[in-house]
Amino acid sequence: MFRRWLAAIVLLAPLACASPGARSDSLDSGTLAADVAWLAAPEREGRGLGTEGLASAATWLAEKFAEAGLAPGAADGSFLQSFETVVAIRAAGARLQAGRWKLEAGDSLAPLMISESGVFEGTVAFVGYGIAAEDQGHDDYAGLDVEGRIVVVLEGRPGEGALGGTEEGPFLRRRSKIIAARSRGAIGVLFVPETESSRLRGAARAGDPSVRPAGVFALRLARPAAEQLLREARQDLAKLSESAGAGGNVSRILEIEMQGEVSIERTRDDVSNVIGVLAGKDPAVADEAVVIGAHYDHLGLGGFGSLAPSKRGQVHPGADDNASGSAALLAVARELAGGPAPRRTILFVAFTAEEIGLLGSAHFVESRTSALPAPVAMLNMDMVGMLRDDRVILFGSESADEWKALLVKEAGALGLKLAYEGHGTGPSDQTSFYVKSVPVLHFFTGVHSTYHTPDDVIEDIDMSGLARVSALVAQVARAAADGPRMTFQGQPATAHSARGAGRGYGPDLGTIPAFGGEPVVGVRLAGVRPGSPAERAGLRGGDVMVSFAGVAIRDLAEFAALLYAEAAGHQIELVVERGGERITIHATLGARR
Repeated sequence: MFRRWLAAIVLLAPLACASPGARSDSLDSGTLAADVAWLAAPEREGRGLGTEGLASAATWLAEKFAEAGLAPGAADGSFLQSFETVVAIRAAGARLQAGRWKLEAGDSLAPLMISESGVFEGTVAFVGYGIAAEDQGHDDYAGLDVEGRIVVVLEGRPGEGALGGTEEGPFLRRRSKIIAARSRGAIGVLFVPETESSRLRGAARAGDPSVRPAGVFALRLARPAAEQLLREARQDLAKLSESAGAGGNVSRILEIEMQGEVSIERTRDDVSNVIGVLAGKDPAVADEAVVIGAHYDHLGLGGFGSLAPSKRGQVHPGADDNASGSAALLAVARELAGGPAPRRTILFVAFTAEEIGLLGSAHFVESRTSALPAPVAMLNMDMVGMLRDDRVILFGSESADEWKALLVKEAGALGLKLAYEGHGTGPSDQTSFYVKSVPVLHFFTGVHSTYHTPDDVIEDIDMSGLARVSALVAQVARAAADGPRMTFQGQPATAHSARGAGRGYGPDLGTIPAFGGEPVVGVRLAGVRPGSPAERAGLRGGDVMVSFAGVAIRDLAEFAALLYAEAAGHQIELVVERGGERITIHATLGARR
């Protein structure tokens, strides 16, 4: 594979400056190809968190910044802005015992990554589908006390009864079922497939490091193992399932005691953003900066996030995602550092930990000191290596009125066609700036079939197209650095996704999630959208929401699940932590626009 990459570099080198607008040796296609090849090489181990490959990439990027003539931008005088985070999460083991029934982690028992770790014991209860949807006419917990118990829950929903034919609903999701069990005092949840299966498919041993414990012990049981467990309690799982599927309430205490243990290991380590500075020359705007960024981390061996589950364990090289953006970042740095000094300072930042929730860019935004000028615009390059039909997608084009005029002027000379996506939110690092009311542009050449798979390789990168996109970014960045300050025109993101992507769902509250930082139990807010129900209710940036509609919440996913279950016009009670105190706030939910 690596020999093919080297061959690609040789073949692509003659393309330098051959396409429209490729005006500088700094934007040479051959150099871009060499940089993408280095980042996507097997030795980089897919640039996964906690790997030597990611650490070596940070050092290499710092060296390239220095070679380009940039000054170091970290607070300690180096190029590396380091911070500690969880870099790996692994299911290290689990065991269950109830009477003569015993089970160890394997094909029949798997802990969920959101499970708590430790030893537990309690009486077992069977709660059907574990759905608490009283307003829908179905409550599997009606009349049942599960305080301190371990509940057995069927996946899915009834085929008949009040929920018969229901295809979607928050109560069908695992997280919602966990919330229902936990809020009623259950200490453990055992999920059982609806259908016969001898093994658990896709039982994970590693997962997304950003996942946080859900406050209960949560595991999956294979169907045959669950049948044996219920036989130990003199119950027939098949008959109970049949009755539950018909819409009946078959929940009951099983009167057997269970002991168990779950071990979820979370490994913490230092990771680093790489920051280079091109100083501005105009003292009048010395405290302002244009940030140009790209993330350089990827999925490693695909232990989480892979869209090719059968290929987990293989290197996911991430040539387009986002070796392409990182190589373009270097090209733009060489181009701008080799020209006239800009009026404003330009900060070049290679972000880490993007794949687990924009942690690197969030850390940069939240921890910036007065030693670095404040961002007044941000250009992000994420997946810019597969230009098709000369088309570049621009997220955030409506975050400042000035963007489109700059883009049209520069893109025309490069033969590029622009597709505008006005909102500045999305699953990439510009979102960390957008929620701080900084005008942003995310340059993107589109999703493809090899995204988040081991097949995202250098052979598929259009180096000539990458050079043209890099040239566009360089020219827009220089115009933003030298021209009038841009005015933010966006509508900040709402909190319905851990990455702020998309339009969300359910009713509207108008909260803006805080990205990155040390985990909290609840949802930390960066702010609230102007004129939103959240603002009218008195919510503020810095609040940590810990309860929604009377239910304790532990993270953004739980908040989203509970909000989704509500309706516009409902008044709900919120509890937030603010300044060391707990404050109760009432908000009337709005309709999503």
